[in-house]
Amino acid sequence: MSLILLNEQTNDGKILYLTDASTWNDGTIPAFATFQATMVSANITIKYKTPTNTSWSSIYTYDISSIITAATTVADLIYPITSVQIGLGSNLALPDGIYSIGYNLTDNVTTYSFASELELLLSNIIKAIVYKQVGAIAYKYYCANNYYTKPIDDVLLIKSLYDSMIASAYVAKQPEILNILEVLQRQTA
Repeated sequence: MSLILLNEQTNDGKILYLTDASTWNDGTIPAFATFQATMVSANITIKYKTPTNTSWSSIYTYDISSIITAATTVADLIYPITSVQIGLGSNLALPDGIYSIGYNLTDNVTTYSFASELELLLSNIIKAIVYKQVGAIAYKYYCANNYYTKPIDDVLLIKSLYDSMIASAYVAKQPEILNILEVLQRQTA
């Protein structure tokens, strides 16, 4: 399938931007202008897992028809996902966890969608906490008169756990990712 979504999350973890990078007019999906003219519906489906909710959440559907209709080129197809789209209310950070994203476009002939949903690890909340602690290592070192200390060990352990979680995401070990994320949340609380 030629549908592709790129993703980028804001540093505060409040918005996930999904950007269409599909290969339009390749024989699998029509030219963008053709699809725009014959569009019946377009939506993104979202579900997620967190350390406190290890089974998939409800499936939330985000109607993106108005974004597609207003677009003048494919480059305009940017879909902001906020806490509103996943039923949490407004102005909240997206919970850290594993997200499963579906992309469904229907014209008057066919429905185009991913063969399997896009799965993402969102971890900007814990990442900010971990990096803040890592940034304090120099201060802890100098306050201990340049001696190796347990507080530095603790921060290095947290950073190693974070790196391990990212490595687990690379090989899609979902239970391990959620376990490490839970440990990180407890260690940094």
